[in-house]
Amino acid sequence: MPFLTASGLALHYRIGGRAGKPRIAFTNSLGSDMRIWGAVEQILRDDFEMVFFDQRGHGLSQNVVGPYTLDDLSGDLLALLEALGWERTALCGVSVGGLIAMDAALKDAGRFSHLMLFDTAPRIGNTDLWAARIATVEANGLEAHADSFLARWFPTSFAQTQPEAWQGWKRMLEATPKEGYIATCAALRDADLTASVHRLDLPVMLLAGTDDVSTPPSLVRQATDRIAGSRFVPILGAGHLPMIDAGDEVASEIRRFLGG
Repeated sequence: MPFLTASGLALHYRIGGRAGKPRIAFTNSLGSDMRIWGAVEQILRDDFEMVFFDQRGHGLSQNVVGPYTLDDLSGDLLALLEALGWERTALCGVSVGGLIAMDAALKDAGRFSHLMLFDTAPRIGNTDLWAARIATVEANGLEAHADSFLARWFPTSFAQTQPEAWQGWKRMLEATPKEGYIATCAALRDADLTASVHRLDLPVMLLAGTDDVSTPPSLVRQATDRIAGSRFVPILGAGHLPMIDAGDEVASEIRRFLGG
């Protein structure tokens, strides 16, 4: 379990795949850690070198005092890549990880070759939504709402067809530090790249599960109107985290987009 100090805090990261192959960096969703990319990694491991990490306040990375900002979160990613010496990589982010990826690419365009944005948007939710989520978790903790939060991650049939996996991902969510979850909600509350994403000047793919209720495909697709030359890819029947419930399709789209 490697760790390094980036942006002044300890980040947990892991490098997978094959050294010397084209590189991909992955960023995660709220309440998750690097394990959400496991199925995709297994499919792509012979053809890409990949870095995964737990965002601040999540997984095994340091749980620093919040609230966080999008600038903090994208700064952590850029500092990690700088510390690793990754000067050129494709970047793939889901949900808040997609916002982090967009912001990082706007800050340091030369570092990234391609941008893959999953189930995300330049603005996710609104101030009232995130204020309510923060108040709920502050009052009751993640455990009291884990099932309802997971119901926004996965298609409606997931809990019935994959009960063991449901319980496993629920444990991951419940293990997320409450402070890190709330601080990241604050970053989402304040983040809005609507007026900036038109400046992205690299190949961009926007992908969405058609059964996503958190960032519906219609919302994700709107970003293609703001990002010149971007393409939209729907994943039929997938939810908010398609790398989990549609890993084969997601890996195929990544490979296709990156030219392999």
